[in-house]
Amino acid sequence: MSRLIKDSAVTFAAEAVTAVLTFANGVLLARALGPDGKGIYALAVTWGSLGALILGFRWQRPTGYFLARDEQAFPAIVGSNLLMAVVATVLSLLLWAAWPPLMEDLILPNAGRAVIAISIGWVASTFLWQAITAIYGGMRRFFARSVFLVVACAVQLVPTIMLYLRNDQRVELYLATPLATTLALYGGWIVWLLAERRAAPRVDWPLLSRMMRYASMAVASVLLDMVMYRLDLFILNFLVGPGPVGVYTVAVGLANQLARIPTILATVVFHRVSANEMGSGETTAGILRLSLLAMIGLGAVLALLGLLIVPIYGDQFAGAIPALYVMIPATVFLGLYRMLAADLDGRGRPGWVSLCSFISAVTIVVLDLWWIPRFGLMGAAWASLVAYAVAFGAGGGAFCVLTGQRPRVTFAPRREDLVSLVRAVQRLRQPGSVPPGVPPLESGGPTTWEGR
Repeated sequence: MSRLIKDSAVTFAAEAVTAVLTFANGVLLARALGPDGKGIYALAVTWGSLGALILGFRWQRPTGYFLARDEQAFPAIVGSNLLMAVVATVLSLLLWAAWPPLMEDLILPNAGRAVIAISIGWVASTFLWQAITAIYGGMRRFFARSVFLVVACAVQLVPTIMLYLRNDQRVELYLATPLATTLALYGGWIVWLLAERRAAPRVDWPLLSRMMRYASMAVASVLLDMVMYRLDLFILNFLVGPGPVGVYTVAVGLANQLARIPTILATVVFHRVSANEMGSGETTAGILRLSLLAMIGLGAVLALLGLLIVPIYGDQFAGAIPALYVMIPATVFLGLYRMLAADLDGRGRPGWVSLCSFISAVTIVVLDLWWIPRFGLMGAAWASLVAYAVAFGAGGGAFCVLTGQRPRVTFAPRREDLVSLVRAVQRLRQPGSVPPGVPPLESGGPTTWEGR
């Protein structure tokens, strides 16, 4: 447990820094571009994320899974990521070329061809970011992963600050300049990773085939997840316009800070479970219960901070306040579902996660099309709350069936959880509390902690 606490603590520290940097970036964009410009920016970056995940077959999942099981495959796994980065980018270009109305009239209407072209560049950038974080996670090098997260976020923020100080209001520049800096950073970082291990990237076709089989099950999940997490932005834009999207993304962005806690822990859980270091699910259940308590407390604080939206962002973003109050409980459900999905993926059951996401995706599509025309951005918020609750319920059921954990034991917080956490933190202060070669988690087999 103490090793898990250490991994989670260093990741949490990095996420806390990136949360501040991301918040600053969002405020500068909102003040520089206004609701319409920020809406277009959000849609372009969202498409970059969608393209990287869907057209890249959610390659970070098989990357982390197979690298956690065999670090000797490092050169081949890096090679597979470089290959898939090219595949995702080329497929995104071909999609635009083969079906221009999809990009120009449906996904990014009124954005202009320059913004669409830049958004495709964000596919490559986002994919490389995912690859590096997955490689570090697979090797369980969480401190190095945390350093990368902070540096990457800072490199994206610097161009925004420079453009804001110049009073520039061109969406294209706010997208293109951080794209250039992040591509340079990620490319250099991969070269450094290879040099550090004195390795050269290569393609191992049998391994690539196994990774593709795993990804084929995981990609259905990510496609459905993106429907669940992001489709409301595009439906809102299509039915109402980019202005409400810009306001809605403020509420979503603030509420998503709550999800950082279970997302941090889910990252650790996935890679530890993939390496058979988490036992039958009791540890995951305990982490989930503590996450629930932490998110409820922080959610109350975030609700109070929501009153500062107008002073910080401006009067045009007042509509984000009621949406935030709906998105806070929605994000609690979403964060807990992500943790359950990480455990299921790590146990080699991505197909189960896909089924849970499918149920939730159908829910949000139906509710978005029903409620957005009637209630605008609040319709999107309420649809998210219902859909995320459905995802959590389905994921919780799947987890209990697979691990044999009882629902009441899995989800109901208890006093012993806090006592265990305090004891684990106290042990962190004792030197030598995690002897080399002795796995401190529930273990499914021997493991070595040196260099991790």
